[in-house]
Amino acid sequence: MSLLISCDFIEKTNDIQDSMLAKGFTIEGESIYFGESEFEFEKTVKLNNSALEYSRQRKFIKARKTLLKALDIEPQNPILWNNLGNVERVSPNESKAKKYFEKSIKVSDTTYLVAVLNLGILHSYSGDFDKSKKLFQYIISNSDNDLLEAISNLELTKLYIDTGNCEKAKKSFKIADKILNDLNVLKETKNDLKKFNLDYCQN
Repeated sequence: MSLLISCDFIEKTNDIQDSMLAKGFTIEGESIYFGESEFEFEKTVKLNNSALEYSRQRKFIKARKTLLKALDIEPQNPILWNNLGNVERVSPNESKAKKYFEKSIKVSDTTYLVAVLNLGILHSYSGDFDKSKKLFQYIISNSDNDLLEAISNLELTKLYIDTGNCEKAKKSFKIADKILNDLNVLKETKNDLKKFNLDYCQN
């Protein structure tokens, strides 16, 4: 069981329910997804949790060092590589973030879809829309988790708006909207994007 943590420089939000796949934080202007899961060693769990807490406090150097210690113990753990990617992304060091997200995907044999999502978001921010679209679509096709599917459709909505494809933006938003209504999560994010979507694509 994995726990998805969304961050946005670092204000807690109650949008996401603890009983779901996710725990929520907001980070100024961008969504960051941290993962927690079962680990092979108790020491790794403690190191990962400490790193997440350092990240919430914006102590990214300490978070990086702590995750690297955890990776010395469990070098094939995709959650740790994903979390290290997030630390680099907010540092910011996009090239290292990309490298670590790709490592997370590789060691999980592309089953750790939170890292796929984060890599897709990173490509979107850098303007590589074709790569990001393929990654979001991969999640939608392969995930059995409704929340991941909804977030991927929200990211596709942003991507389609950025590239001027309003029809596709409306379709992807409609899918995300239905899932999120059923889950009763991410209300503020969804409503903000809905307003922007309608304003931008009103003609």
